[in-house]
Amino acid sequence: MYSYDEENYGWEHKLIIEKYEVEDNDPMTAELLHFVDVLRGESEPLVSGEDALETLKVINAIRESADKGQKIYIN
Repeated sequence: MYSYDEENYGWEHKLIIEKYEVEDNDPMTAELLHFVDVLRGESEPLVSGEDALETLKVINAIRESADKGQKIYIN
């Protein structure tokens, strides 16, 4: 990650470089494996059913908006 010190922000100052270790994985595979663990009772869902429903409403509104070419309001 590249950033500036808060007091030394801008092109004339040196960038701060931070490196992070991240797990190399396939997100879809990880999601599927977590789903299987939930079905087996070995894990709790990371997302509630209510949150998933709200996400689905947004996705459907995006599709409808693209089809109709207008704003769609979500209740």
